[in-house]
Amino acid sequence: MSSGRSDTKTFDDIWVLSLPQFRWTQVFAGFRPKYGSACQLVGSKQMLVLGGVDGRACANAPYVTLFDMTNLKLVRNFVKDDEAFRVPKAVWESIGGS
Repeated sequence: MSSGRSDTKTFDDIWVLSLPQFRWTQVFAGFRPKYGSACQLVGSKQMLVLGGVDGRACANAPYVTLFDMTNLKLVRNFVKDDEAFRVPKAVWESIGGS
């Protein structure tokens, strides 16, 4: 399907595309599969993930979370003046350096 939507399969993975290497690295395999989420960088190293539908129609409550892009984990709080983004170790190892 060109829309990225499947009525039979949903995902909760996060992949990083490294440029100029053009290499995809999976950095997170989640536990709440869905499609149609929107993501936005907030602060210096957090990604805000909004919405998504899980294939069971609209049975879910609204989904909002933060993902720390340096430490590659879900976090509970937004930190406005956090330390600067660093390339995650998993990505660094995948591309052979910074």
